[in-house]
Amino acid sequence: MAISNKVKRIPYAYSELTGSPTGSADIKSFTGTRMFECDWKDALNLCLALQGKTTATEPHLVVVDADTFPEFPQARCFKADFKPMPKGAQLPNVKDNRIALYEKAMITAHYKIPTYRFSGTDATGDNTSDVLSSEVFSIAAEFITRTHKKLFWTDADTVGTEVGANEAPTQVVPLWDYRYTRFDVRSIPTAAVSLIGKVNSAAVTSKRYSITFAVETLLFNGSTISTDFLRDGTEVIDITYNIVYRPGTWNKFYREKFEEPQPIYVKDGGLFKPYVPASFTGLW
Repeated sequence: MAISNKVKRIPYAYSELTGSPTGSADIKSFTGTRMFECDWKDALNLCLALQGKTTATEPHLVVVDADTFPEFPQARCFKADFKPMPKGAQLPNVKDNRIALYEKAMITAHYKIPTYRFSGTDATGDNTSDVLSSEVFSIAAEFITRTHKKLFWTDADTVGTEVGANEAPTQVVPLWDYRYTRFDVRSIPTAAVSLIGKVNSAAVTSKRYSITFAVETLLFNGSTISTDFLRDGTEVIDITYNIVYRPGTWNKFYREKFEEPQPIYVKDGGLFKPYVPASFTGLW
């Protein structure tokens, strides 16, 4: 599902015209316009590339980030028009004389701060400051059954009615469902598959809520990937990481007579860790 041959710069020759750029700003918004000159044969593809779309002639091969406005990178190109350059030379069309051809085209590109979900990055982390994402926490709980051994229904040290196996007490353990979504990614990170069933080997901090999760408290529980194909051939991928937070860490377990989870050791020494620690860096 990854898109190959991603390039960070627009692969068509063009230059900005005198009098460009122009812009307009108020306290709530910004709009801008840039004008370019390019070869007529590249006009359509340049209009698409400025908007970060795949080109008409090479769908799914050439992918570029949407062009940003000079000195105001939050504003991105969302629309582009082309027409013949004023007083530009018209060329003979040897293939079909009913269609006009020109030497040069004038591109008018329009910019604004996007209100749609946009990310100009791929799995390598390019332009991470441009990533738009969402973080959702759902407070949940896990019910566990504690041991019934050495428990009584009467207040006595050695004498009393013992608690039966079917009467063993339960305990509520708090959990958090943590869903992190990246919108419009260009490729699917390998970590989205390789990390399934593993826990974080280093502390992870929520960018939005400034919450830091300690080592081995996050279990990667898989991903939800959705892909839309737009009419212009653009492939848009949204990916949601499903992560479960457990305060007591995933590699500690409840033991008789202990209130808090405890580590387990293997016979020859060393900790028993059924949930393998791994770096979550590749997800973001």
